Amino acid sequence: MKKFINFSILAILTFCFQTVSFAYHEDQGPTIAVTGEAEVKVDPNEVTYNFGVETITETMQASKADNDRITQNVITALKSLKIPGDDIQASQINVSKYFEERYDAQNKRYRTPTFTIRRSIIITLKDLSLFENVITRALDAGVTHVNGINFRTTELKKYREEAREIAIKAAQEKAEKLSAALGQKVGKATSINSYQSGSYSWYNNLWYGWNNASSTGSQYSVQYNTGTAPTDSGISLGKISITASVSVSFELLEK
Repeated sequence: MKKFINFSILAILTFCFQTVSFAYHEDQGPTIAVTGEAEVKVDPNEVTYNFGVETITETMQASKADNDRITQNVITALKSLKIPGDDIQASQINVSKYFEERYDAQNKRYRTPTFTIRRSIIITLKDLSLFENVITRALDAGVTHVNGINFRTTELKKYREEAREIAIKAAQEKAEKLSAALGQKVGKATSINSYQSGSYSWYNNLWYGWNNASSTGSQYSVQYNTGTAPTDSGISLGKISITASVSVSFELLEK
């Protein structure tokens, strides 16, 4: 398998509507309040999978035995990919009892119990070139559900701080342009509020359906390509979006 490494930085500036307000305070004079947003896109360097094993039989003992067997098969298959045992975790079982209506040879209705046992298997993958292979091996070994796939970076704190810094610069530039249009200028900042930053990956769901996460537009978008290895089929895994939003108030001064 060929690995392609491409180092590039793409800065995309997209201006969108920002909340702006002007105010006058006797103790500090007129001020201007603006918001700034930023988005930083980075390559993931870890993936976590949430696989589900579901078994249904007429007795709890049989259902649990089937679930235990499949779970062990999945763990063995994943370890064959050189995934460390500490990065493979199986949850406790969840048991549900249902009654299924059936009919005998005389067309007489009767109810028989069925036991459903579910267990989750959480895998942390650090070698992203194995991304698709992990899914294939798990399904072949008996996994019945792909409950969630989460792409993440171990440098999340670093990129969140970077996104906040870019958002502050965006707010400052917005304030300067607006005040200049009024024949004024901005002074020092009088208040800064940072809102919770987010990070978004592709998939996230629990047992039923797929939910695709997406991020909203921002004033500044910066994309990094750090050369993450492609998957075993050569397909890129895409980017993680890390966002930040701030509101800043500045003194409004005469030129």
